[in-house]
Amino acid sequence: MALAMQRIKLFQDIFKLKPRKNVSFSPMQEAQKKLMSYRSILNYEIDERFDSAICDSLMDRLLEESLNKSGNRLRDGLGYFYNITQGVNSETFPLTTENIRFVNYVFNKFLESVVLKRAGTAEEVAWPILFLASDYASYMKSTKRFLPFVV
Repeated sequence: MALAMQRIKLFQDIFKLKPRKNVSFSPMQEAQKKLMSYRSILNYEIDERFDSAICDSLMDRLLEESLNKSGNRLRDGLGYFYNITQGVNSETFPLTTENIRFVNYVFNKFLESVVLKRAGTAEEVAWPILFLASDYASYMKSTKRFLPFVV
């Protein structure tokens, strides 16, 4: 609790900057100095923002939420993800001038990892799924199932 109060005090000090007499620092330099002082007390043991497990699960949840919101369209999902993480409220259009560099960077990194260097079309993705769900693939799965939605 004392650590939290220390963090709050340091953070409040940053916003209460006033020009002081006989000080060689400008307000910006003084703010940077105080911010560095605040950051110096942070570490993974006392601050959950440094815990990889918590951050990973949070990012997974936000990515899933963003992709669901965009109907699993990757570019729009990345736009929503960026907007959520940056506190931008853009419910109508996920892609903005603020997030397009991030979206393009991540999307291009994704395409670099794909063999065809492009996202698959709906047909390219659907046919293998239909085949694996059908009885024709039972030799691969060693099972037979009745799936009424598969022709």
